[in-house]
Amino acid sequence: MGVLFKVDNVLSHTARASVCFFFVFAFIGVIIPYLAPYLASVGYNSTEIGIVLSLVGFARIVAPIFWDRVTRNFNSPREIALCVCVGSLVFLMILPFLQEKPSFYIIFFIFNFFWAGILPQIEVLAIKFSSERGVDYSKIRLWGSVGYIVLTTLSAWLISRYQGETFFYILILLDSLLVMSIFALNTGRRTIHHPIAIKNNNLFQGVEIHVGVFLLLTFLVQASHGPFYAFFVLYIKTLGWDTAWAGIMLSTGVLAEIAIFQIMGRFIGRYSLKWLLAVSLLLTGLRWVLFAGFADFALLLWVGVLLHGISFAAIHSLSMRWMSHYLPEHSQGKMQALYSGLGFGGGGALGAAVAGFLWNDGANAAGTFYFAAIMVLAALVIMPWMFRGIEQAKHSRLQHRTQNRTQNRIQDQDRMQRS
Repeated sequence: MGVLFKVDNVLSHTARASVCFFFVFAFIGVIIPYLAPYLASVGYNSTEIGIVLSLVGFARIVAPIFWDRVTRNFNSPREIALCVCVGSLVFLMILPFLQEKPSFYIIFFIFNFFWAGILPQIEVLAIKFSSERGVDYSKIRLWGSVGYIVLTTLSAWLISRYQGETFFYILILLDSLLVMSIFALNTGRRTIHHPIAIKNNNLFQGVEIHVGVFLLLTFLVQASHGPFYAFFVLYIKTLGWDTAWAGIMLSTGVLAEIAIFQIMGRFIGRYSLKWLLAVSLLLTGLRWVLFAGFADFALLLWVGVLLHGISFAAIHSLSMRWMSHYLPEHSQGKMQALYSGLGFGGGGALGAAVAGFLWNDGANAAGTFYFAAIMVLAALVIMPWMFRGIEQAKHSRLQHRTQNRTQNRIQDQDRMQRS
């Protein structure tokens, strides 16, 4: 009977965490692919669209760090996630009524400042829960991919059919449902300690080399996604596909993502993280080359979308595994803030801004995706130092402990001789 209750309790917590991921990524599945077409429909050019989307990245640089500090002070990630989600909803409801572009930029940035604080807290709770309860993180996270698929496909049809402000109505509904799902989440309170990898309560001091390389790699990979997130649906439409077909195509990519989340644990247990990450980066670069040079071939374009889902899921799972395996548990919250802020935020901001500048309203689509491939190549070049730095850090810590022991022994001998 006790065993049955324990299983039921685990399933209950798993379901609640999964629902949070579902609505977070359902929201992302609407705003990422369809924000640029909406902005284009109300008169924004590609440079202005790049500016708007870079604001998402800039918010993600500062917001997760700020909200992580707030969470550590109040020791309640669930409550902070709930508050920032309500804040994001308030500013989201203002956006449809803004006609002037500068005011839209400001309110959109504030909305994203709140929104960017949600996912790191949910990630921390999900990782803690999966570790304590023996539940695979990937099994929880895959429900985010399910939410992305459902809303990407459904929203494409609704936006094509009803046009107008349908885009914002869907976002407001999803954000409201996310507020309710976070309110129902209960995975316990987090105990906060001072981290080891990042010291002195300063996110930018004491970062060991392997952590810095990991964050730079994440930055470059996310920068490479800028053209895809900003302009892929517009790109598809210029190739003769309508919004509904673009939604279906993106959904098949996320189906591949779900499959990878399901089986990634087996690969991680069988092969080294270094080689899995190298293969994932190669697949990422290949998909950008397919988009740049072979988009006229429908089959290859679809292969590129499938590779997007596969490589995204693989790199994210490997990143989560790298952090949980090589970093101490009490640094997870701060590392999630750095991972989301500097990696996703900084890389996303750079990628979106450069993509907006290069895109030239579609005239330089190929060059923009080749830029993405160059970013991935740079990530692949620095990747070995991400693992080499770990061994160097271990050796340095071991050497430091040995020196301390030797020094303590000498001091003890001196005291004994004096006595």
